[in-house]
Amino acid sequence: MKLIVVSKSRIYSGEAELVIKILESGLEIFHLRKPYASRKTMEIFINQIPRKYWDRIVVHSNYMLAAKYPLKGIHLTSKQRKKKLKTWMLLKYLKTKNRTLSISTSYHSLEPLNQNKNNYKYVFLSTIFNSVSKDKRQANFVSPNLSVILNNSPQNVIALGGITASNIDDVAKMGFSGAAAVGGIWASDNPVETFNEIKEKCKNPGAVLV
Repeated sequence: MKLIVVSKSRIYSGEAELVIKILESGLEIFHLRKPYASRKTMEIFINQIPRKYWDRIVVHSNYMLAAKYPLKGIHLTSKQRKKKLKTWMLLKYLKTKNRTLSISTSYHSLEPLNQNKNNYKYVFLSTIFNSVSKDKRQANFVSPNLSVILNNSPQNVIALGGITASNIDDVAKMGFSGAAAVGGIWASDNPVETFNEIKEKCKNPGAVLV
């Protein structure tokens, strides 16, 4: 299963160093979600990451950074999706700069999973388990119903919300294409070690780690 790590919403001291260590440990997709950060602040953060890892970074805002830097992709917010013409023009321009740019988005209900009009590389669905982060969001979906929809969805759906090593097996059984970890990583005393544990579970769901 695909494993994605999403940043905390605010930049903090030592964050870039931790992200680099996790990328060095094999993280293939890092979502830089900083809704309160300016373009300059995000640019400073990106420049702290070695260039060889830029093609693993997906930004959730300040999308024009994907025109300046060879990033992996952009993640559209629900607010951005509503600006249909602006978003269409944005994507058209960014793809002239990077034809392989990954486009993803997030959903909080099941209805959009039956559609694939925008050809997203993958979509997040949340909240799957009770959140590990400070906001304490509660799980939204009933597993049996969710599994049927996921099995019939034309989209690659990534589980978001409350992801830890202990529930990766459940994520796989539900039929998700992967998992996106936030609080399960950053609330840990050792984020790098925790990432490696979740990564191993994603490689082989159902295996007992020793």
